[in-house]
Amino acid sequence: MNGIKFLRFPQVVEKTGRTRPSINYLIKHGQFPRPILLSARAVGFPASEVEQILNAQVRGFSVDQIRSLVCQIHAQRMEAQAC
Repeated sequence: MNGIKFLRFPQVVEKTGRTRPSINYLIKHGQFPRPILLSARAVGFPASEVEQILNAQVRGFSVDQIRSLVCQIHAQRMEAQAC
């Protein structure tokens, strides 16, 4: 994973202006990408994925459009793992 910057939960909270429970709610309901396991006790969010979601929100995407974007993000992750 060369060149990929990961954000930890406190950084995502700061960047999005949302609380940790709010982010967890969005993850649970498919409106925010799931974090990636970095080690046995640490998770992180790819900064580019967080930016994609924030940009979509600024552009006025609906909840369904956000969910579709999250599905695309997760599909891209799966494709990258297959290589």
